[in-house]
Amino acid sequence: MKILVRNPLIVTMNENNDVIEKGAIAIDGNRINYVGPMEWTPAGPFDRTIEADRTIAMPGMINGHCHSPANLVRGMMPSKPLEIWRAYYRASLRDMREGDFYASALLGGMEMLKNGATTVLDHFFGNQACRFMGAGAAIQAMRDLGLRHIVALTLSDKNYEETMPLGDSAKQFSDEIRRMSASEAKPTQAWLEDCEAFIDTLHAPEKLTTACPGPSAVQRCTDELLRKSAEMARRRNLPMHIHLAETKTQAVMGREIYGTSLLKHLDAVGVLDSNLSLAHSIWIDDDDVELFARRDATAVHNPASNLRIGSGLAKVKEFLAAGINVGLGTDGSASNDGQNMFDAVRLAALIHNQAGTDFNQ
Repeated sequence: MKILVRNPLIVTMNENNDVIEKGAIAIDGNRINYVGPMEWTPAGPFDRTIEADRTIAMPGMINGHCHSPANLVRGMMPSKPLEIWRAYYRASLRDMREGDFYASALLGGMEMLKNGATTVLDHFFGNQACRFMGAGAAIQAMRDLGLRHIVALTLSDKNYEETMPLGDSAKQFSDEIRRMSASEAKPTQAWLEDCEAFIDTLHAPEKLTTACPGPSAVQRCTDELLRKSAEMARRRNLPMHIHLAETKTQAVMGREIYGTSLLKHLDAVGVLDSNLSLAHSIWIDDDDVELFARRDATAVHNPASNLRIGSGLAKVKEFLAAGINVGLGTDGSASNDGQNMFDAVRLAALIHNQAGTDFNQ
């Protein structure tokens, strides 16, 4: 079908930030073959014409980090430090099954599409009672919506007590800690085999699906799992996604485990690369910024969840000044209360506009 969109105000987002006041967009099947002034529109005929006066057309936004299962518990998780908050959130997933994961992804996907996001990266962790933790159901929901999606299967092969500075309190809560570890961690090779099968089964770009590895976080994975996940992604020419240094606790634990920053450890094991996107990236050293840029990796800033949970703020201005790729994400609705990318854009613009900003940059 050939479609003509007439007379929108087009925000091109090109390198010159051009805005076309009376524009046109011509679509042939699933391809946009013209964007420009109305008077230069290619000759028809068109099967459908959309009169778009008083509307704005712009490129679809990319939500660089979310957790689709969280949409069913939006507004139900009060603010707490992440390490405590996460235990409550993960507990909410234990009774969810494929139908729940489908409905949750459908709700979040509809909100994203309604508010201008056409692509999402879903760092998926659901319930190990379901195949691929329920990711297949979430993928089907996003296919049904026509929402392009990258689904990074969350992998973690360390027990909970190995990833947190619990000290003597670990003995007091040993039963609950064991239950959390059983629901989240499993052996390295089992995760790798699951992830290979996940990609073999569900990766289908022609159906809008990119399936890839998504190690949970540096400190939650053994070096073997990190390295082999990265090798899998490179061998298959896929992206990879991971949480990085979201809280001060994680940064402290990273130094305790590795003797260096979490980012430097990723680099030391050969994982930090141009195909890697890293959610949050808050508690990193000053010299990590240069390393980030040199490896051409992408930081994904999630301002709403970072503010709500009180994790801190990423060094976005320093990242941009260093030439680092910076994406934006909503994070999950449990720590944001929504999936609106315009909210993420607005918050990022406001919270990094402190006194002393050089408006010439």
